[in-house]
Amino acid sequence: MRKTLFLPICAAAALTLGAVSPASAQSAFDDLVLPEQFYYRLAKCETNSNVNHSARSYTGMFGIYRRTWQRWSNSSSAKGKTARHQALVVDKIA
Repeated sequence: MRKTLFLPICAAAALTLGAVSPASAQSAFDDLVLPEQFYYRLAKCETNSNVNHSARSYTGMFGIYRRTWQRWSNSSSAKGKTARHQALVVDKIA
């Protein structure tokens, strides 16, 4: 059975609210697909921006299902990964 990934309600809200951030100095998020503000809002909605969030079924600041995280990152957990690394995995999943 093939599982389909759906964006959580918070992600949909972040997409609609995701304003384009003003031009600023070089950011660690410059190589990501979406504006930096999207990732901040998504993390705030999912785990209150807790970079080391870890639960039985979900991991990381974006609250990604563990099996999805493992498939797209080749690691068992987001614990200890930087916010930028976690955002790169979000982009891979999307």
